[in-house]
Amino acid sequence: MITSSKHSPPPFRTVADLLTPSLVVDLDVFDANVAAMQQFASSRQMRLRVHGKMHKCSQLARRQIDQGAVGICVQKLGEAVMFWLGGVSDILITNEIVCPRKLDLLMALSGHMSAAHQSVADPRASSLRKQQIASDERLAAFIRQSTFCDVVPANEGNDDAREPHLGLCIDSLEGWNQLFAAWKRKFAAEKEQENPLPPPPASSTPVVVASVTDPRRSRFFFDVYIELNVGQSRCGVEGGSDAALALLHRLRDDVHEAENQIRSHAAAQHVPPLRLRGVHAYHGSAQHRRTLAERVEAIEAAKRTVETFVEKCEKRDGHSAPQRKAQDDDDAFVVPLIVTGAGTGTFFIESTPVTLNAEGTVCRRGTPYRELQPGSYAVMDVDYGRNRPFVPQDWDAIYGAAEDDVIPSSRPPAPPAFGRALFVKAMVTGVYDDRFVLDAGQKNYSVDSGLPVVAAISRSSKTGNEPAADFAFHEAVRDGLFSVTGSSDDHTVVKFSDHACRDSNNLPLTGLIRPGDIAWLVPGHCDPTFNLYAQAYGVRGLASSQFSETAPAECPLVVDARGMQQ
Repeated sequence: MITSSKHSPPPFRTVADLLTPSLVVDLDVFDANVAAMQQFASSRQMRLRVHGKMHKCSQLARRQIDQGAVGICVQKLGEAVMFWLGGVSDILITNEIVCPRKLDLLMALSGHMSAAHQSVADPRASSLRKQQIASDERLAAFIRQSTFCDVVPANEGNDDAREPHLGLCIDSLEGWNQLFAAWKRKFAAEKEQENPLPPPPASSTPVVVASVTDPRRSRFFFDVYIELNVGQSRCGVEGGSDAALALLHRLRDDVHEAENQIRSHAAAQHVPPLRLRGVHAYHGSAQHRRTLAERVEAIEAAKRTVETFVEKCEKRDGHSAPQRKAQDDDDAFVVPLIVTGAGTGTFFIESTPVTLNAEGTVCRRGTPYRELQPGSYAVMDVDYGRNRPFVPQDWDAIYGAAEDDVIPSSRPPAPPAFGRALFVKAMVTGVYDDRFVLDAGQKNYSVDSGLPVVAAISRSSKTGNEPAADFAFHEAVRDGLFSVTGSSDDHTVVKFSDHACRDSNNLPLTGLIRPGDIAWLVPGHCDPTFNLYAQAYGVRGLASSQFSETAPAECPLVVDARGMQQ
């Protein structure tokens, strides 16, 4: 049996205690970014489902959920398993899975989540997750395959105590057939077991197990989202196509069949009913289009694609989506209820309550989107920094007619100016006539979206260098007196723009920067950078203290979904 164990990292009290290279999260900035996005989503009456695959850390995901996020998105089955073990209860896999072996594992996970849902009143629910996965040899072996250990990684902290949810995207009949076949295998296996419910751990407190007719039991579904191609031309069925409608109606017929089977066999306690939950409409490449006009054009086209799909569904079904009532939320057979999508670069466009036609004029009040799923906003990176800032005048030029004639509230509040919260702490190992070199390289940050930038240079007393005025280092960064020009496996080359230039104290930069100084790098792309680390470090006041080595450390951050490739 796999058991969890605690691996305590070396204690650290301040940033100065961290060896280089290290991945550091400024928790003050992180929390401020999370609060700002949550406030924006709430002001637009949008659900916020954050992309956990960005940081792959259940501790950070729980911080986001504590501030109001409904749950997380992931891309891999393994990420879903690890976030569940890390205490996250609402997980949507925004990807397609067609491999039967993976789908069997996914059904096994859904069964454990269903069991946890039934025992929600049990005070031992937190440890129950780990015991369930540890006792499931298939899932335990799956974890060993990626982590190379017999330990179920688990972060400290409280689990998300809300009702668990698990979902998956599909975009083809073949994909749905594979998922439905896996569900049938799970159902058949449960029927064959004499006692499908695992024995509870010994305790004086009884586990509360709901029956099939218990309303808590009926509210746990395996959620299915139809993914539409809204412009990226990666995954997704074409929204206005016959294939999309055929997929929808085949799915609904099979869901009816599955529900009838569950109702006719009370022993299948851990086979969650299937439910058509919504539409996944995410336009990834639009997030990094640099101008507002380019992003608006892409997302308004995405809105129209979603509207076309929903309208065709309604026309064929003979009812109107806006007339659906709240109780339909628990109906397994309704036309999609939730349209989910958006990202850090466009969330304020998907949430704008007006839709434009291809000519740029208003064609509809409202937006089809009900849920936003940004990720990078929490820490930011160099690539998102290349997007041009939001300018109200640019917005007015696009949506002015909507403001004046259709709906006065169409202009969103200015999108929050998210701060940089993610840094790689690196050390200067050599200073030369025209450059200096750091001990961090492509093993420590991703370069798929470009090279990192130097946010600051600070002096480390740990290396014996005497203190120096930090403002001179920051001024050099601000004025662009040096820049990253090269990166290899273990080194970063930073060149002076003019090696004879001087700082505000008239000191040559080549003499000011010394081996042992600390360079704070902002990665080009945050998602794959997190995946390079087993652990990051959460600190307070890093940026606000001008990257002082006395910035207090708060906690290690286990990147528990790191390396889950399957």
